[in-house]
Amino acid sequence: MPAVSNILAAAWLGFAALAPVVAGESNRCSIRPFPDARDPEVTYLLGTATPDTLLAGPGTVEPSAGPGHWGPGGLQSVYGQVIHVERFGGADSTTLARAFEHHDTPRVVIVPWAYDPSCRTTLWSRSAQWVPLGAPGMFTVRLRSRSQWVEGVPTFDAFMADIEPFPLGIFFQRGHRGTDALRTKPSLTAAEYFDLYRALPDRSTIRQNPTAASAAVAQWEQVNPQLAVKYPATEILRQARWNIDRQQ
Repeated sequence: MPAVSNILAAAWLGFAALAPVVAGESNRCSIRPFPDARDPEVTYLLGTATPDTLLAGPGTVEPSAGPGHWGPGGLQSVYGQVIHVERFGGADSTTLARAFEHHDTPRVVIVPWAYDPSCRTTLWSRSAQWVPLGAPGMFTVRLRSRSQWVEGVPTFDAFMADIEPFPLGIFFQRGHRGTDALRTKPSLTAAEYFDLYRALPDRSTIRQNPTAASAAVAQWEQVNPQLAVKYPATEILRQARWNIDRQQ
């Protein structure tokens, strides 16, 4: 299996479409912060951060030693933040449900990662308490194998953590790529975003059955007309329809 850091640039998250472009003699990592399809290989979580952090280590991730977009990178300990989970779906849902069976307050550990100018994974150089407290966010993350869980708590990696979670990630806080609209326009809550993401067709469906994919998008719009006109639902739905139309 190729190292995580090597396959990230190819499209590690369906949520964050990576589009390296040539700038002079070097590649530049350009991120589209919103999905145009649901990634069946990620777990999506609605949760609220706690102030607790735990030493998690890198797991199977092999990060670049170079500087990242949000800091110098380099050798350092790898921590994750404890998140209380309200809802979840997607990949590894069965494993997660079993892990939560005997817990009144389900919790997970999420480890943040940054990226370098060519989109390779680098160490997160900002605070280990990387998710703001007090408000729910929607995460798209990847579950580590059980042997890599911290203190028996389900442990996830958040690649390109600057766009995790919606709408609390630093990318959104800084208003990059037009995301300042989250503060200036009627916008989805984290829970509404969770529901939209869950309703999106995945890329396989878009490619193999665009008619069904189109119907799924149209159904969500019909059931949720007031949400469909909010940001970033307008962007997500527009791009999803464009992708579907290419297949028809």
